[in-house]
Formats: sequence, C-alpha cells, structure tokens
Amino acid sequence: MRILLSLVFICSGFASLLDDVNPKYAELTHELQQNGYVAKFGDDAKWRPLFVGLQGQIEHLLAQALENHKINDLLGIIHTPMPTTPLCNKPHLEITEGLVDKQIKTDPARLKTVLDRSLILRKFLTANGQLQVVYPKGGLERRSPEQQSIYLQELAKHSNLIDIQVNKPFPDNLVGATYTFNTPEGIMIFSIRARQANAPEDNAPWEIWFAPEDNALCKKRKNQVCNWIAADSSD
Repeated sequence: MRILLSLVFICSGFASLLDDVNPKYAELTHELQQNGYVAKFGDDAKWRPLFVGLQGQIEHLLAQALENHKINDLLGIIHTPMPTTPLCNKPHLEITEGLVDKQIKTDPARLKTVLDRSLILRKFLTANGQLQVVYPKGGLERRSPEQQSIYLQELAKHSNLIDIQVNKPFPDNLVGATYTFNTPEGIMIFSIRARQANAPEDNAPWEIWFAPEDNALCKKRKNQVCNWIAADSSD
C-alpha cells in the first residue's frame, strides 16, 4: 500500500517485515491505501488480532525508524479508560492476574497482541519516542496493585513516558491511540479506535486512520482526540 510503502524509505529493514505484514493485514491495508481510513464492525475475536496486531507492527516500525534517524518528533498518545495494558504487564510470556478478559486469556491470537505490545511499547520508549498515557482520574486504581506497580516503575524509568489524568471518561469513539511523526515528506498520522483487552465487546466498531497530515479524515481524528484531551484537562 502507498502509506506502508512510504515507510520502506524511512525504516531500515522494513522490506522483510513487509513480507509478513501485507498478507496478514491485506484486508485492512487495501482500504487504507485508498483513503487513509478503514472501519470494520463485528466480533472482538475476529478483528482484535488484525487491528491491534497492525497497531503493534506500526509501533515497532516507528520505533525502529526513530532509532535509525529516519523519522523524528515521534509522539504517541494512548487514550483509554485505564493506563495502557502493555505497560501494566512485564515484558515476558505471562500476564498478570486480571490484566485481560478471560475470553482473551484463552484465545492465543488475541493474547498475542498484549504480549507482543508489552515488548513493543518498551522498545518505543527505549528508542526515545514520546508516549503520553492519558486516562480518567481513578483509572490507575482500577488496575490491580501488581499492575499499578509495574506501570509506576515504567514511569520512573522513562522520562519520555508521560502520565496524564483527565477529569471524565473518554467517549467510546475516542478510546484508542494516536501517533504523529515527521518524515522527510512531512507529518504523518496513525490512529486506532479499539477497546482495552479487559473490556472486549462484540458487535462493535473498529477503525484505523493512517495517512499524511493533510488527509481530511486523519486530521479530523487527531483534532477530535487532542481537542477533547485539552478541553477536559482544563475543566
């Protein structure tokens, strides 16, 4: 696809990853190629591995590109009801008790998205990408004591990991994550609408935006997220 192919020129080693990414995510990337936006509706078991899996692949590629000085000003904003799941879990092949819903815990394809991103987000931080974790006041306390401890340790470890607590819960359509980064061709936006792994929902929408900043749909999504956070934080 045009957007992913553009990353070939900014991310060393991308070509081998592209061989893995394209077949698995073709249903999503084909539509992204057309207009920078894809939306699906249906069961969590079907769409989470594809949408969140693609999110993890993009996060990984962006961290790699930043390390190799192919992009700059990489900013991620994770806007969810509780602190982001991957940073409430240690980066290994197990999960903390209660981290994910029981149906995800017993589904290898969905569980893999959590385990993979537990490693990927730490790589993102080590590469010096800035990551803002935005959630409503009281969201941290909804995590278990063990999960809170893991997250707070990550905060203490990374000065580029920023904890932001807003006053009200996010509207359902704004739950997800949004990333911006600078390339030689200009600013790009990647955003996803998805539910956290402890709150899967069937018959629900999934959305991804991925295009240059001048794409109207991507700009609208970014502005909705950033404006809502700014307005709620100042209430």
